[in-house]
Amino acid sequence: MKRWMLFALLWAGITCTSHAAVMVVSFSQLAGDQWQTDLVLVNDGTPEQITGFTVYFDESLFTDLSVASSPANWDSLVIQPDLALASPGFFDSLVIAPGSPLLLGQQQAGFSVLVRYVGAGSPPMVPFEIVDAQFNVLFSGLTTPIPEPASALLLLGGLTGVVVARRRYASTSRLCSAT
Repeated sequence: MKRWMLFALLWAGITCTSHAAVMVVSFSQLAGDQWQTDLVLVNDGTPEQITGFTVYFDESLFTDLSVASSPANWDSLVIQPDLALASPGFFDSLVIAPGSPLLLGQQQAGFSVLVRYVGAGSPPMVPFEIVDAQFNVLFSGLTTPIPEPASALLLLGGLTGVVVARRRYASTSRLCSAT
């Protein structure tokens, strides 16, 4: 038992990563090549305050960006991708009230961008940057997908298998010690 607990803790330590900020994304297909991109910004660490961010959309995969929604205390805009300049499009958002940044441990939902996705399959995760009030990049990374139901079912199936194996091992151990 102790060996399994040690293995589980070691595995969790190896696989867990820390982030300064997390941008969670969910793509929903509306019709044809039209998609809605919903974003949630989570402040998990440095910087202690987030006042702005930019999400980039690859110029070879996305076109026709538009702001669908933005929280009341954030000012958001989009810049269209440009194939001729090899320049990605982007969604940019800044806190407009100076005293209301996103603090450590807080999250902000309500950001939504409409896009036309011209690639194959589902849209990929997209890069983002966290910026300060002077537009200095404080952190950059890739958006994190919201887990799909299939992933959750796969995790549930794996956990069920671990519980069943543990119970079998426990019942076998009791039978062996009783004889």
